[in-house]
Amino acid sequence: MATYTMLSRLSPEAFRDPKDFKKLADDVSARIKKECPEVKWLHSFATLGRFDVVDIVESPDVGQIEKAAMIIQGL
Repeated sequence: MATYTMLSRLSPEAFRDPKDFKKLADDVSARIKKECPEVKWLHSFATLGRFDVVDIVESPDVGQIEKAAMIIQGL
């Protein structure tokens, strides 16, 4: 299984209160688990700087990674 690093930026409209970040992450995770069953989440880190989130994932199918990335970008 290949390992991928996904760098993401969140829209300013994605959530209003920083406390809502955890709920947003849980909602996105649930959607990806449902729609991209071959993607296995290894780590997720909130960051400061150019990107907001760094995710480390595994999947045998790059198409599943691309689909997961599109779900994240839809935020």
